[in-house]
Amino acid sequence: MKNLRIITILTLLILACCTEIYAQGRPVQLYAVAGYQFGGRLEFYEGNFKIEDHGNWGLGLDIETQPGMKAGFSYSRMNTKGHFDSYYPVTYPESDYDLTVDYFQLNVTRGGSKDNIEGYGLFSLGATWFNMLEEDVEDGWMFSVALGAGINYFFTDRVGIKAQGRLLMPMYFAGMGMFVGIGTGGATTGVSANAWAPIIQGDFSGGLVFKIKE
Repeated sequence: MKNLRIITILTLLILACCTEIYAQGRPVQLYAVAGYQFGGRLEFYEGNFKIEDHGNWGLGLDIETQPGMKAGFSYSRMNTKGHFDSYYPVTYPESDYDLTVDYFQLNVTRGGSKDNIEGYGLFSLGATWFNMLEEDVEDGWMFSVALGAGINYFFTDRVGIKAQGRLLMPMYFAGMGMFVGIGTGGATTGVSANAWAPIIQGDFSGGLVFKIKE
């Protein structure tokens, strides 16, 4: 239910932005992509949490702010599994968990175009939600940035193909909490909140891009 609420809110926000931008006459692109994401590993004092690589999908909106530059918003989601490998299995049992990894990013792209081909570099920042699907495990939010590059090939005036790759970097700072509560059975406490190593992820995706105003 909470996932449905998040997606509904995002859809309404994107539609509201599109309406306002369309009224202002700015060039707009919408895109939908699917691909493959690398899960990465989180290090805790009690063990490590390995997130499996899996397919992902995403939606986005780009607005031309000046020639060769766009700003926008993107959302991507990976449904996957994670395995907690404990350094102290008596106190913190090893366990498997279902989760999603959701990226909410504000994007800036810069590049050039020739004929019907656009190439660009990407920088984005925002938040990453580690949505733990187990009821007794808390979710985690992390600040995140991404670097990437991509290409749009338009085979009509309005419709094209997008291909993109990103390096995804959730990060946190000393004293800031990560998700806790890993551990079942006789464990009385979960993993400590001060995980120290950042997680590195990445993805490759492709899909359709639509020009809704020029």
